[in-house]
Amino acid sequence: MAEEHRYVLILDKDRDFIRVFRSDSPMRPSGEALWEGDGLRRTYDAMVRLNEARRPAVCYYVCVARNAQGRATYRIFKTTHPKVWERASMHTVYKTAVEDAKRLRGLEKDRIGIETAARKAGRIAARTEKEAMLARLRMAGVVRKKVPKLTAKDIRYLEWLEARRELIKDAA
Repeated sequence: MAEEHRYVLILDKDRDFIRVFRSDSPMRPSGEALWEGDGLRRTYDAMVRLNEARRPAVCYYVCVARNAQGRATYRIFKTTHPKVWERASMHTVYKTAVEDAKRLRGLEKDRIGIETAARKAGRIAARTEKEAMLARLRMAGVVRKKVPKLTAKDIRYLEWLEARRELIKDAA
């Protein structure tokens, strides 16, 4: 069986990378050994682990900014995000960041749809109420396209006219 050599891991400042050297190598740079052990495979695994620990993972930020109407815009930023954008979530895989941004856009679209439907229903209710009031006024002989400001006396008069019409219908 082959003889096991002793290996060391040292930070190579020129390349900014932790490298493998044999402990008796003349090419070994000066500096503190970060790891020392037998077996090239174990040394290589330790080098990969230490280099991954040294370099932080790339982060993808899903950020949101709202415009004057309150509508949200979602964007993905790599490593940092501008101050005007509010961070919604953080991911280490770009694909999951894109999926999260799509999910948030869908939720925003649903929220806008619900708000629009509520506004539309409010406008329809106001329109039917206005048409009903104009119909009541036409029965009293007032012909207008806009509902005038009515006082309590005006409303009581309209109710009296309607009640009177009902009495006349019932008598006939």
